[in-house]
Amino acid sequence: MAKHNADFMLWLGDNTYYREVDWNTRTGMLYRNSHTRRLPEMQALLSKMAHYAIWGRSRFWS
Repeated sequence: MAKHNADFMLWLGDNTYYREVDWNTRTGMLYRNSHTRRLPEMQALLSKMAHYAIWGRSRFWS
């Protein structure tokens, strides 16, 4: 997707999966989200266009 000239990326829920150790602390959740975004494979996509996301069904109804 980073190679295409898209205007934006729409993330349709369930974008980050927390591990069991992440659930109990704010720092664990922040770590998991920032870790995923720091991956070199994600950098081209994240820096290329605007990103919009919605919650997944499991996060909203839990």
